[in-house]
Amino acid sequence: MAIGGVGILAIISLFLRPLIPVDETRYITVAWEMWDRGQFLVPYLNGEFYDHKPPALFWLIHAGWAITGVNEWWPRLIGPLSTLLSLWLLMRLGSRLWPERPGIGRVGALMFLGSWFIAFYQTALRFDMPLLATIALAWLCLVNAAHTGLKRYWVGFGVALGLGLLVKGPVALVYTLPVAFAFRWWAPVDAPKFAPASATWIALLALAVPGLWLAAAWWHASEAYFSKLLLDQTLNRVSGEMGHPRPWYWYLPLLVLLPFPWTLWWPAWRGLGKTLGNMEDRANRFLVVAMGATLLILSLVGGKQVHYLIPLSALFSLALSRGLHDPRWRVSRHHMLVPALVMSPLLIMVIILAGKAAGVDLRAGIAEIPLWSLALLTLIPISLMLSPPSDPVLAARRLAAASLTFCAIAMLVIYPIVRPVYDLAAAGDYVGRQQARGRPVIYVGNYQGEFGFFGRLRQPVIELSPELAERWIDQHPDGLVVSRLKRLRLEGEPRPEYQQRYKSDTLLMFRAAELVSTGSGLREPTSNEY
Repeated sequence: MAIGGVGILAIISLFLRPLIPVDETRYITVAWEMWDRGQFLVPYLNGEFYDHKPPALFWLIHAGWAITGVNEWWPRLIGPLSTLLSLWLLMRLGSRLWPERPGIGRVGALMFLGSWFIAFYQTALRFDMPLLATIALAWLCLVNAAHTGLKRYWVGFGVALGLGLLVKGPVALVYTLPVAFAFRWWAPVDAPKFAPASATWIALLALAVPGLWLAAAWWHASEAYFSKLLLDQTLNRVSGEMGHPRPWYWYLPLLVLLPFPWTLWWPAWRGLGKTLGNMEDRANRFLVVAMGATLLILSLVGGKQVHYLIPLSALFSLALSRGLHDPRWRVSRHHMLVPALVMSPLLIMVIILAGKAAGVDLRAGIAEIPLWSLALLTLIPISLMLSPPSDPVLAARRLAAASLTFCAIAMLVIYPIVRPVYDLAAAGDYVGRQQARGRPVIYVGNYQGEFGFFGRLRQPVIELSPELAERWIDQHPDGLVVSRLKRLRLEGEPRPEYQQRYKSDTLLMFRAAELVSTGSGLREPTSNEY
């Protein structure tokens, strides 16, 4: 079921969802610029060093392009393929933690995929699913080392940790080091001792993986690049100066929302209570220390994002699965009532009422929902409520199947609606054709590589503030000016060469002389517009 679920969701996303600006379009543009330059050691964005992330994700893109040629579909499959690997590793982790009950890992992996956020997010071109694969590998190697004492598992832990550093930087340590430091508390009583000397060479091995890249890249980048990558990025994210500064308690409500629909299902809460209430089971201790310590560290870090909780969500699913494996317990139909109602057309009515309470009329958008989707959504609660009483494991499988079906229907409905206002492929192609003709191109605002891959750009897009852009426009009458409507003060109805809806705004492209002839100007955006 997990393989089929990942495959169906990936296909729907591939054909119906565009690369979403600005993150996905930025990452694929970085990969394109590295590929176009033939420079695979140092990432580039718009002609400059890209110091926000290590290069592992871009290398995965390049590996596929080396076989299939430059395309959009291969990078978009990296997330689903990483998800499949993570699910397999979670299954193995569950089997190792509870060898007498191998089904815990299988059901836990399925419950993880069946979470709404994961079902949607795993199709994205982001760093988090490849990172989860490295983290899950590190967890598995650590648990295997605790049970066997074999050196190869310690080596595997160090290599997996190093790969995590190469995927997304020091955040990989947050998910792995706490559980390693608490080794004696959760490891079997007769587990081999974790010697300080072993810890030293494991740390050196972990650092050697990104260290080899840093040594090779040293000759191709500036000292400022490495300073920003290794110090400024980490320190600014910890302090929140890098963006997304939020209070320490920001994650708490997400702990309930992120695992939907499982937190709507009473047996899941009962199962979680059974797991957390049994600390004599040392495997349960592993989950508690891994989730608890990681959540504490992430809460203390200033910069917070929802996707930082993905590895915790994976462990949370294993904890739920562990508690559900109780053959003495039966799940009845009424336990399915709340998730069944939420995955039904009734949810649409709730959304309309919530929007009305917030002063937003959502009826026009709701009217775009096709009738066939409402009919299919009606079948989900019917199938759940008609299912006979069963053991918790079978009930969890049924709910996971219903959840994945719900997410697939939601994708089929949502993506065609949002695609026209997020798809920048045509805009990027237009910019690329103009640049190929020799026209200089400027972007008024904060350009983040939105057009680089789509237009196969070989020259940087000039990014200017409104004040500097007006001077440039006077000096380059044939230049192409790209901006969003909210940053323009249009006079005399200048005719754009290209326009499209973009998010809640309009993306416009003008010949510079057209703006000059009509007296149109630019304005400085507010801070929240960038």
